[in-house]
Amino acid sequence: MLVEIPNVKQYEPNRHRRWFQNAFFDLYVWSNDSDELLGFQLCYEKGGDQRALRFSRELGCQHEGVDQPEDKPGRSMSAIFVANGVLDADALCARFTQDAIEIPAPIREYVIEQLGMYEGPNNRDTPAVNDEEMFRLLGSNPEKLAQLAKLFASDHQRLAEALGAAFSSNAFAAARPLLHSIKGMSALIGAKAAAACAKRLEAILSELESSPTSTPPPDDVLRAEFSALQAALLPYRNWFAKWQAAPSSGEHD
Repeated sequence: MLVEIPNVKQYEPNRHRRWFQNAFFDLYVWSNDSDELLGFQLCYEKGGDQRALRFSRELGCQHEGVDQPEDKPGRSMSAIFVANGVLDADALCARFTQDAIEIPAPIREYVIEQLGMYEGPNNRDTPAVNDEEMFRLLGSNPEKLAQLAKLFASDHQRLAEALGAAFSSNAFAAARPLLHSIKGMSALIGAKAAAACAKRLEAILSELESSPTSTPPPDDVLRAEFSALQAALLPYRNWFAKWQAAPSSGEHD
């Protein structure tokens, strides 16, 4: 049965984190000050091919595999999330329902509801970027569009890889300027969810800097936010790639 881990460290003043686990599952749940559920991360098959289902209001559900550190020499994080669209939601829901019988009913039902609604990446579209809004935001300027397309094709990938490496080696001082750049880039294109993820990561790092005796945050906190940041920027990367592949689409009246 899933049991709750007591005294879980908190990193955000307005987001409360709870952790439930057994030999098969790790369930992390976030709520606000009014106990309203905001999202969860359900890791499963912990002893084998570990995967995770993450849900938030902003991004919906993402199913991910876990890239283990032994495959990446020099990485100190226990794992990071990587894309993985294969999920037998019905079987997972049945196992979770059985194992979660003793956790609070609102949390159990919240997770079961999302498992029941999961359609998988082949049955749902990637969140689309609104063409009209993007062209308006960028001043219908083809030159600016071309510059940003190049940014997402090269600089964004470089920043994301450097940020992942900084978190993997606990090089938090190196992560701060990278987050600042990503946050500014996100704000420029109107990627509010990505900017919010970057801001939360900055808050975690600021807490570490303000208290030298603080221990590094648990890997699940950094993994969750970093994965959410990448997922939030993915629709914009796809949009710029589409625009770059078909330049005539940038001609907008």
